[in-house]
Amino acid sequence: MPKKPSKQVRVLYTNGNYTYVIHSLTHTGTDLYHRLPGGNKSSYHQSGIKHTKTKDGKYLDRNKEIPLSEVPFRQLCSQGFHNTARHFADNTFEKYSGNKADSCLIIDSRSIPENAFVEINIGIIAPDNLGMLYNMLNIYKLLPGLSRKPQQVLLYTATPWIYTILYH
Repeated sequence: MPKKPSKQVRVLYTNGNYTYVIHSLTHTGTDLYHRLPGGNKSSYHQSGIKHTKTKDGKYLDRNKEIPLSEVPFRQLCSQGFHNTARHFADNTFEKYSGNKADSCLIIDSRSIPENAFVEINIGIIAPDNLGMLYNMLNIYKLLPGLSRKPQQVLLYTATPWIYTILYH
């Protein structure tokens, strides 16, 4: 049986002149691999093995959880930063090379107030568990004082589904 091609999901950050990759995720059909550019790589395998591998090849937090296809909901990572021009001047993130992606969430810094805190949540969700996604999109209503609200959502429907939510 031929191997299914891997699917790429990326989170890009642009100011109109420069575009950076701030997160990438690969879905092979059985396994998930995600990383912050230049950082550690995390894996969640169909077998339920989940681990993080450092740049120097060491494994961290290797453990067995439920098989990937049986996960009802799991946040894989959360990343936050302030929207500032400094990120583009200092090359804080990895420049986007134009490599193919099957799905992208594009964050345009010009549409977000300067110095506003930006948070990105990335995770997986079973197609029959969309109520949990609804809760994540409405959490600001449940927690008084939480100023960040969802601004963009990307839902990539390869099983398990991948969600990416931008809050600011």
